[in-house]
Amino acid sequence: MTSPGVSTRRTRTRSWPATGRARYSVQAADGTLHGPHEGHDAIRAHFGGTIGRQTDTRRHVITNVRVASVAGATSTVAAYLTLMVTVDGVLRPRCTGTYRFVVREEGGELRFDESSVTLDGAF
Repeated sequence: MTSPGVSTRRTRTRSWPATGRARYSVQAADGTLHGPHEGHDAIRAHFGGTIGRQTDTRRHVITNVRVASVAGATSTVAAYLTLMVTVDGVLRPRCTGTYRFVVREEGGELRFDESSVTLDGAF
């Protein structure tokens, strides 16, 4: 399935290809687990609610992407996150963390099956 982008007046996310069983979760720095959100509607509701509460502009800078494992049509990918925030024209880092993605090949396309982020600070 392709997830439609979530839009607000400040932020627009692009569509991303996902499997029909896609899952997304966030582990906050205080230990709180948000999710897992399972399926298109739950993931979209999570992002819509989160983005809807933000009054700034955010960009996720993803670096040090590496394939951690491959098993058949499934790959696990790890990466670092630096969350950058712009408020009143001032850009600053907000927090860091790590991403873990599980990507599956379906019908000749790579699709997200799982995505999780562990944050080092408040987002």
